[in-house]
Amino acid sequence: WDGLLKQAGVIRAGSIEEMMDVALAFQQMPEPAGNRMVIVGIGGGASVILADEFSHAGLVLTRLGDDIRQKLINVFSTEAGRIFKNPIDLNNFETPDKFFGTMKILDACEEADMLILHVAFDHFGLVSKTEKEFWVESYLKLIGRLKKELTKPLAVILHSYSSASMKPLAQKAETELAAAGITVFPSIGRAALALSRFTRYHAKRAMKNPAGAR
Repeated sequence: WDGLLKQAGVIRAGSIEEMMDVALAFQQMPEPAGNRMVIVGIGGGASVILADEFSHAGLVLTRLGDDIRQKLINVFSTEAGRIFKNPIDLNNFETPDKFFGTMKILDACEEADMLILHVAFDHFGLVSKTEKEFWVESYLKLIGRLKKELTKPLAVILHSYSSASMKPLAQKAETELAAAGITVFPSIGRAALALSRFTRYHAKRAMKNPAGAR
């Protein structure tokens, strides 16, 4: 069956969740130019997991050129406290304008076909629930703005929350981002698998129907 399905260009899903994730990508994302990903995340162990899961799924975490890294350094004046490799550690983006500027630089990066944003709600520090709600709401508005202005496909991975108080905020974020037409995945593994299926399908389709072919 596997060979027959591949020959027919059918995407085989191993579970209902996988089927829904792949369908979401096709519904909300434009056709990607390739499978080269640039991931913006929180660094640390999460970056290791992101790199492992995406590479294992056959996705490419492209190396950022020196010119792109220098542009990112110029946004923050220094790389201290951040890592401008791929995945990019943007644990502290300081201001909305600097975060937006970073994403615009990556959007213009020729080495990337798709941008991935890894959002961690428990990473807003030891602040009150009211302050966390404010920052989450501001972050969601910023992502919504990115969706309107970026030219490359954008997907968001919602980081698992560790506290009960963050659960409602995470659910709210997923609902609002989905309503804004942004592709949202609930875990790193599910995102890697769905995007691998998505990009592989388009790559095979492009090989069968090259530009200009009749």
